[in-house]
Amino acid sequence: MALPQAPGELVPPIMALAFENFDAGQKIFRGWRKKVGAVTQDGWLSVTIITGIRRDSPLHYRVAIGISESYMKAATDDNRVLAMVYRIHDMTPSSSRNLDVLQEHFRRAGSVFLIPVAFNPVSPDIEMTSKNFDLGIKLSHLQFIPAWKVSENSPLVSAMSGITDPVLPSGVTDAPFLQALERLKRN
Repeated sequence: MALPQAPGELVPPIMALAFENFDAGQKIFRGWRKKVGAVTQDGWLSVTIITGIRRDSPLHYRVAIGISESYMKAATDDNRVLAMVYRIHDMTPSSSRNLDVLQEHFRRAGSVFLIPVAFNPVSPDIEMTSKNFDLGIKLSHLQFIPAWKVSENSPLVSAMSGITDPVLPSGVTDAPFLQALERLKRN
């Protein structure tokens, strides 16, 4: 995540999707740009950040990229069964600072600028060049949701694989996601 500075202007934060194979990442973004253009507001492309995915590591969160639920509902009739597919990645920060700042800046700007970046697992640095920004997409669908709130009827349940012990607020015993887990165990 990066925060561009423009005096007197509210600029969306930058969210970088890192690719070990940068050519493949660019190809994905070119396809998205062909579908939605430089700005997407209809929800075809959506990023969801699922927080509190592990009780023993409460700062960990999951990033799920896919088509938004609202877009799918608008694009289909009520009689169809939908299956949602997400690309997911778990983040394991030692501090909540970056996520807190992203959330606050997204709230103020109403959008985020999504760009591809090259990632080398050997080096922690990520280089941003004009190539990255030329393929960027201004995204208005960025959702933040605690894992425990994902219900069995939410398409997001398909992005919850491997989450079995989410962070629960004190006093919450009948969390929607725990009910979904119980149902999945029975089936």
